[in-house]
Amino acid sequence: MAETASAIQAIKAAASASGVLTKKNTKKGSLLFGTIQEWMGLEEVDADSSGDIAAFVGACSSDAQAKAITEAMDYATWQAKVQGKAPLVGSSRAAIEVELAVREVARRNQEALARAPIKNYDPSGYVHPRWLLAKVLHDEDLDWDDVQAIDRHRAHALTAADLKYEAAAWEIENNKPAPTPEFTAARQQAKKEAIDEAAAAVGIYRTTEAEAIKEAAKAGALADIQAAAELLRPPAFTGNALCMLLWACAAANKGGGGYYELAGEYNAATLGAAWQAWGAFQAAVEAAPVAGFSTWRIGNGDAQDKTLRPVPPVRSHYFQMNFSVTWKGVNQMIHVGLAGTRR
Repeated sequence: MAETASAIQAIKAAASASGVLTKKNTKKGSLLFGTIQEWMGLEEVDADSSGDIAAFVGACSSDAQAKAITEAMDYATWQAKVQGKAPLVGSSRAAIEVELAVREVARRNQEALARAPIKNYDPSGYVHPRWLLAKVLHDEDLDWDDVQAIDRHRAHALTAADLKYEAAAWEIENNKPAPTPEFTAARQQAKKEAIDEAAAAVGIYRTTEAEAIKEAAKAGALADIQAAAELLRPPAFTGNALCMLLWACAAANKGGGGYYELAGEYNAATLGAAWQAWGAFQAAVEAAPVAGFSTWRIGNGDAQDKTLRPVPPVRSHYFQMNFSVTWKGVNQMIHVGLAGTRR
């Protein structure tokens, strides 16, 4: 190996200034010198490579730190992420590795700040159902109205999973390049969790569905079920003309499932009053269940805007409220149109 006098002098000068390799500065006299040479991949120390060694030992505060650095990273990493930057302060491999991790996080954060602001999903733009729920309904051969009528809690869980998946997928798609690897990883994890949550909700729903079918089979004649249900109608319900029209439709078609709609449209005040009155009936049925009968108001009290659906089906109106009635496991969905819009 050729170790020129000028090379050794350069290394000695750097060593003297930093306190590293101050006792002996030849390969034969210093194990650390040999470690550094091997770490840098140098077959010989000459005028060209001595400057690299001098730069390294000059950046170290002690023999212990120099050795720790060679153990914690390769030379290429040193050149790319450490050399020329703020000095490292650790003197053990573990401490150096912690510093490297902290610097990497800071670097990624700085890169993220330099990029465009993160675009967050706006849940007000969610259109039900999106990809996850549509796939679940298709793959499981589920009717959404039946799910809502039989187990509204699972319907809410499925909607929440669908929204969670949609938000994560949207943010991945609309934040390119990703601000950080962690950004994408977190949203991929959210997608996986949403799929698992939807599967769990379907599993619970299947049990509830089977129980509902079993109970419906035990129920008596449809006329007897109707009579028992009518005994539970509170004055707010029987005194509301729109509720009584809905009930007449449900009773006339009991035993037959599917979709129905009342003729004409109703203003927001009339629909809102019917919504409240039907809620009182629903609560009475939940408090004193009638075998083979259930009812449920769909939505949150606002007329649903069906124009937001990607391909709206043919219907008489695009703003509506929905009321569900199930007779011996057979579900009816009755639509009521809103005059104008809900806004």
